[in-house]
Amino acid sequence: VLKEVSGRESVVVATGGGLGANRDAMELMRKSGLVVWLKVSFGEFLRRCSSCSDRPLLKEGENKLRELMKEREKVYALAHLKVREGPPEEQAEEILKAISPP
Repeated sequence: VLKEVSGRESVVVATGGGLGANRDAMELMRKSGLVVWLKVSFGEFLRRCSSCSDRPLLKEGENKLRELMKEREKVYALAHLKVREGPPEEQAEEILKAISPP
């Protein structure tokens, strides 16, 4: 799917955490357009996913999830734009500033 949409213009693709942590996928995304990492703290990640009963990785325990998040962040850090944790409106504003012409 990523290869299919990488050739299109004016699209927004929201990936799951695993895809964004794949170096090959990140490279393709970086070549295809602007990659934005919406950073969240570990606590916020847990809060958002606490009701996700269909996510096998969440059953691994906090220590395993922390390790996984640390590993994934190494690839996420390759994103063109890193947006800090905050209200969605502030995050959207930060992205709009980054993509708007001066």
